[in-house]
Amino acid sequence: MDVAKRIGQIRTLEAKIKDIKATQIKPLDELAEQLRNSVIAYLQSTNQLNAKTSEGTAYLSRRVSYSLEDPDSFRRHVIGTEQWELADWKANKTAMDDLVLKKEALPPGVIRNSEVVLGVNAPPKPRTKTPVKPNGGLTKEEWDKVEAEVDQEQPTL
Repeated sequence: MDVAKRIGQIRTLEAKIKDIKATQIKPLDELAEQLRNSVIAYLQSTNQLNAKTSEGTAYLSRRVSYSLEDPDSFRRHVIGTEQWELADWKANKTAMDDLVLKKEALPPGVIRNSEVVLGVNAPPKPRTKTPVKPNGGLTKEEWDKVEAEVDQEQPTL
């Protein structure tokens, strides 16, 4: 397998996906948001919590979240009043990594999970400017060629 070629294919495909998201998906997301906002405005102006139609039902619900303006004060309060139910406790990744690097035992109840992930970076940029295809797109012929190459040599990880 030609790894350089495969990396180039990954980068080309990821660039195309990024371009599609920016030029096609983002406008659709924005339009969907406008449509949602118009339905919310309608429901609120007509004092309704839902609207059942032949196309489906729209309904209003409330999603509440809480962020910490002052984490230290919150921690002191939870510890001082022993109101443990107020906090969601989780292992701090940085602190756990430090323990692993120091070859110290993890605290009871903590399990370390690890997975292999492939990262692909761009090669160093050339010092001279090179022409770029409009929108970073592939022609149909280029796409067909990439698909044929992928079909011929399946990568093994």
